[in-house]
Amino acid sequence: MLKIIDINKSFNNNPVLKNISFDFSSHKINVIIAANGSGKTTLLKILSTLIKPDSGQIFFKNNLISQSDIFEFRKKLRITFSNNSFYPELTINQNLYFFCSLNNIKTRFSIEKIKQIMNVLFFEEKLLEYKPSQLSSGQIQKYKLIIGFYNNPEIILLDEPFIYLDEETLNNFIIFIKNYNGLIILSVNNPVIMSKISDNILKL
Repeated sequence: MLKIIDINKSFNNNPVLKNISFDFSSHKINVIIAANGSGKTTLLKILSTLIKPDSGQIFFKNNLISQSDIFEFRKKLRITFSNNSFYPELTINQNLYFFCSLNNIKTRFSIEKIKQIMNVLFFEEKLLEYKPSQLSSGQIQKYKLIIGFYNNPEIILLDEPFIYLDEETLNNFIIFIKNYNGLIILSVNNPVIMSKISDNILKL
């Protein structure tokens, strides 16, 4: 479904990705595994077209993604990063509403559209009225995942999605993503978790 060929990327003449080729398959859990600082996040950003590779090609459904295709391609995907992705002065509900408007999601934000993923993550509805500073690290991580799955995007890119999740939530979330109807690509650096979830592994 999503294929990369000979992807290269350097920063300040320091190679981060060298000749990376891989087929990411839909209806499978595609895992990018590497140590911290080895290019996992960079590759996710390239896959999402947030940054350009120095060389190489990206294909979606056998079609090369060109500069003119980027806007339409981005409508199909969602990406979450391990760093903060919220406005601290807004409530979680307001952050979600702003996110929808920012990403050109046509349908008005509604709690009904996130109830399934909220239930999967054991995220209480009352927390939507809290500000990020009032949430724990685990609750913040759940909020990021709620953003990732809002409106059931065709492609989801998740950067270290399992950090700060308790074991019950982790196991429930793994079951959910294994049954998700779309393309999921995630990065991990924990081989134990990788062994639980991976169907298709890219080692950097």
